Amino acid sequence: NTGNFTCDGTIVMKVYSTTGQAENISSGTLNETATGGTPDQCKGNIGKKLAEGFGPIISRQIQEYYKKRMMYGKEFIVQLVGKFTLPQQNKFKKILPTLDGIKSFKARNSKEFVVTYAGEDLASIITGDDSLLSELQIVDAITTGSELKLCQTEGCK
Repeated sequence: NTGNFTCDGTIVMKVYSTTGQAENISSGTLNETATGGTPDQCKGNIGKKLAEGFGPIISRQIQEYYKKRMMYGKEFIVQLVGKFTLPQQNKFKKILPTLDGIKSFKARNSKEFVVTYAGEDLASIITGDDSLLSELQIVDAITTGSELKLCQTEGCK
């Protein structure tokens, strides 16, 4: 008997994105055992082992998720909500593929588009173009999961 205390610890972690559909970015479980001269020292040692062992695993998974997202993008459904005229719809179809981060673009119909976007915030990229907003009379943008509504009325009403 060494007089030391033995501690077992388990950490279970799941990391979800805070935008869109709360995708699982990273997850894992780690079990460790440690010893210490006192219960508090044992707890400190097990905490350190868990953090040192688990931090690199989770951070690597998160980095890989964002690397893939930036390389390949994420698919969004973009809808024009309101009484968009044909010239406004055509203007949107012409400008959308030229915006930074747009990897691909396909029209489902005259007011709905499937867009693959590799970047941080699709709504900001579209609404950041003041001339596009004024020409299309877009006054609101609502993102729900992987859907983005560009609206000619406040709150898309």
